[in-house]
Amino acid sequence: LWRYATLDGTPAVLNLPDDFGRQPKNGGVEALLVLRDGRIVAISEEMMTGPGARAGWIGAPTRDGQYHWSRFDYASEPDFAPTAIRQLPDGSFVTLERAFDMVRGVRCRVMRFDAGQLRPGRTVKPEELARLASPYAVDNLEGLSVTRGGRGETLLWLMSDDNFNPLQRNILLLFELMP
Repeated sequence: LWRYATLDGTPAVLNLPDDFGRQPKNGGVEALLVLRDGRIVAISEEMMTGPGARAGWIGAPTRDGQYHWSRFDYASEPDFAPTAIRQLPDGSFVTLERAFDMVRGVRCRVMRFDAGQLRPGRTVKPEELARLASPYAVDNLEGLSVTRGGRGETLLWLMSDDNFNPLQRNILLLFELMP
């Protein structure tokens, strides 16, 4: 992981947790977020810590410019892997999970959990807000953004990319998160 102080600045390599290198090739961290207080939240796409639990880390900045890393687990259904995480205006978190197999195709879940669950040594157990699958517009969703609409409503933006694969599409989906 690299940290850019400015968009055109020289990146600084971040120190990583000791077990970070144990993630599968092309199955490492996809869900990554820097919180307002400077902490980093990272969830592995494929590194399992037990049945139905994936590895997650919280990095707290230290005075010497490094990070102190703590582990947590992220509970998920089989086949569904976290690809994005964002913080909602109320302080809770929303994650995007995707799954794919040749029989059922692409599926996606939008999940939510309270900030109090995100603690070192604990297991985050998100609740499902939405599940997308065929025949709905769904593809390789791996991007997530949260904004406020003109009425103050919370908007969730879900994004995919085609990875230069003719079988995939670039799509942008917009949902309002109801209270």
